[in-house]
Amino acid sequence: AETRLGLVCAASNTATLARCLLSSPCLARPGLPVWIRYGAGSAAEVFNAVYLEPVDVDWWVWVHQDVFLPGVDWLDHLSRRLQQAQARWPRLALAGAYGIARDGQRAGCVLDRGLPRREPSDLPALAQGLDEMLLAVRVASGLRMDAAMGFDFYGTDLALQAEQDGWQAAVLDIACEHWSDTPLAPPYADALVDRIARSASVFERKWQHRLPIATPCFTLSHVGAAQQLLQRLRSG
Repeated sequence: AETRLGLVCAASNTATLARCLLSSPCLARPGLPVWIRYGAGSAAEVFNAVYLEPVDVDWWVWVHQDVFLPGVDWLDHLSRRLQQAQARWPRLALAGAYGIARDGQRAGCVLDRGLPRREPSDLPALAQGLDEMLLAVRVASGLRMDAAMGFDFYGTDLALQAEQDGWQAAVLDIACEHWSDTPLAPPYADALVDRIARSASVFERKWQHRLPIATPCFTLSHVGAAQQLLQRLRSG
């Protein structure tokens, strides 16, 4: 049976959205549900709201406004990858293009700000953490984003939620391009550091019984670990 997909995005910059996500050729597919919302206070505010819409899909694909999906057949490619992964792991509830595999190694193959990143882990790989740029969430799993996370850490939060509820998360071989304007090295803008720090403190407290936890950006060994790392990032 065909895997029915819908796309959802929290947007904040019309130029970035037009240049990246909206220029993806696969979005021209007739009948594809695409939900784009502006001005949200958290990722959860946008993502969780799609479940109130009268749309019949199997997976909602959360994608950042600065991601480009290459190829007219990208959605078919993703559908095949999801079906193959579900055949292997029937309790798969969450999938991403990049993340941290169960063994702690990085996993994924993406074009990040023009640089190819091909990690050594074989794909697909069961994951303990996922990057937020692209996440496919299985509707039947009942997974929802946590608004307390704001706009950070919700990918790994979802993976931990899934595991806690008896589901699984995985990194799949999904071609995508991430054109983030966040610099690759510090110093970073104070507003960005402050935003990440707020989400980090919530995440660490929520999952302190599971620490240490590796996310695609941080390894959190104790409550307060992210604050220490972010202070170094602020100063460069």
